[in-house]
Amino acid sequence: MVTVTNSTAYGSLFSSLRSCSEITPPCEIKDGTSDIIEDFNVKCESYIEILKSHTSNLANHHHLSTKMAMRRLQRYMRTIYDVQDTISECLEHFLSGDIQAAYDLFDKTFSSKSKSEHLKNICINLNEICNDDRPLYRVRKSDRFLEDRKELFHIPFKMRHLVSAQRYSVAGLPCLYLGTSLYICWQEMGKPDFDRLYISSFKSISSPTDKLILNFSSELLNSSISLRKDYILRVIPEEILISYLCLWPLIIACNYIKKQPDAAFNEEYIIPNILMQWISKRERSPIIGIAYRSTKITSIKHSNLAINVVIPPKATYKQMTTNLYCPTLSKTFKLTKPISWQLLKTLDYPIKRDTEFDKAIDHIQNREIKNFHEDLVKFYPITDFRRLEKTIDEVLPYEPIEGN
Repeated sequence: MVTVTNSTAYGSLFSSLRSCSEITPPCEIKDGTSDIIEDFNVKCESYIEILKSHTSNLANHHHLSTKMAMRRLQRYMRTIYDVQDTISECLEHFLSGDIQAAYDLFDKTFSSKSKSEHLKNICINLNEICNDDRPLYRVRKSDRFLEDRKELFHIPFKMRHLVSAQRYSVAGLPCLYLGTSLYICWQEMGKPDFDRLYISSFKSISSPTDKLILNFSSELLNSSISLRKDYILRVIPEEILISYLCLWPLIIACNYIKKQPDAAFNEEYIIPNILMQWISKRERSPIIGIAYRSTKITSIKHSNLAINVVIPPKATYKQMTTNLYCPTLSKTFKLTKPISWQLLKTLDYPIKRDTEFDKAIDHIQNREIKNFHEDLVKFYPITDFRRLEKTIDEVLPYEPIEGN
């Protein structure tokens, strides 16, 4: 574990990194750069410059533990360069039309023992982000009545023609997208009319220690969340801190805000798409998905309300032709039946007041709302979003999808 002295050293490093908006998710392609490759390499150069400066300054620190920690970190510089070079070359291959070469290079690099260990180090168990106390949510827009749990699961394999490319979705590969709040689900869908929405709540069926989620939503990457006087750094093992630092170029590449919202192709999605394909193909790997913060609503991007979880199917072609849904995912989650947003609102279910609820009331009564979207986190506990989250979780039964 990281000692207090080490946490101070890493704390100042992460503070320096997080204060540099250029390299902190979400990222934007700067005007004046020719394309994403140039921008990515410029960002990596800025990142490495901060790392080198910090490790050099502290490598001769008077505290032995700080000195040794920074010298250990210096030994990983080659790994960081390797990750950067791999991503840069993957982008070059892809944009020049050699998509297979891009995937093969990505696979070769991140399947290596050292890189795969770094990836596992920055994972969390699925049960940490989805359990009986912390459900995830899914929203679907529909003009017809929905009542079967399957209708709120991932798109059936036989309807894969409906699956378009998204940040972590390859066109034609149905993935299961979930959110930590109904609000983020609604936002990610483009804020559709509430009268056409159906919602379900998801929980992991057990405590699957063998099901890991790549955690791109960590507080370590979150520039507006205080490190609480190094508390986070004191409880996070040093190897995890180092792994995040080694994989920072990958995190940058996966968190670009797309410049053209309605474009048929988004270069910002190249690396996230390859990463998702890679996770999906590795049937024996414990990594099953990715947790990441939304890039669509920058006003609450640093809140735990704004985390998306995407899980691709881990299924063979034969399984996809003989099943409508991924057998593995079907056994991983239990969920509520879909219910109409408007119908659920008619249920005047009493919600227990708690400290967060009372704080939100105080914010409202003190007229502290200056910008509705910016201040939403403060009064979220008294919104319909939270009320419906509580209602669906406490009133409706959870079961796995039936049949397949």
